[in-house]
Amino acid sequence: MKTELRFKKMIMKQRLKNSMIFSLILSFLLGCASVRTEPPLSYIPFKTIPMKGRLIKGNYDQLPRGITESIDESSPYLFKYSEIKSFDESYVPDMLSLLVFTPFQLLGMPLGKKKCMVSATFEIIDKEKILRYYNAKSFASNYYGYYYGTQLNKLEEMAFHEVRLCIEEMISNDHEFLKNLKY
Repeated sequence: MKTELRFKKMIMKQRLKNSMIFSLILSFLLGCASVRTEPPLSYIPFKTIPMKGRLIKGNYDQLPRGITESIDESSPYLFKYSEIKSFDESYVPDMLSLLVFTPFQLLGMPLGKKKCMVSATFEIIDKEKILRYYNAKSFASNYYGYYYGTQLNKLEEMAFHEVRLCIEEMISNDHEFLKNLKY
């Protein structure tokens, strides 16, 4: 009888240990943020813009690095850059979490999901004619719980970084066209 009782206790301890390890692994995996862009990035090396332009719309501090290197106030070409961000957060309602899910949430079950979407556009204009129009979107999201999760400002940083890379990549793909523009 004592042997069976010890055996049952040993099995319960092992199950508890396994569930704690599983919840820690789950917490780690769910706490990682994911970022995707439209169009998808291929991470090609960036080529500087082979032309100069005046910034007529946009914050200089928010521009992708390649565009800031191409700003020239005496250029006949105009640059317009804009970014729009939006946030979304889904969560387990408080009453429901207090009544039903508390033990699972303490073991690492997600409380909700944070999402950030950033859309950026960049236009190259000659007088009133749009020569090139670039548009990119970036989506960053992650699950959060009591012990894990990325803060919203970090998600925002990741989304802005990726959308700027995407715009730079599209400009790099148009390198030949932009190089042939005459002043």
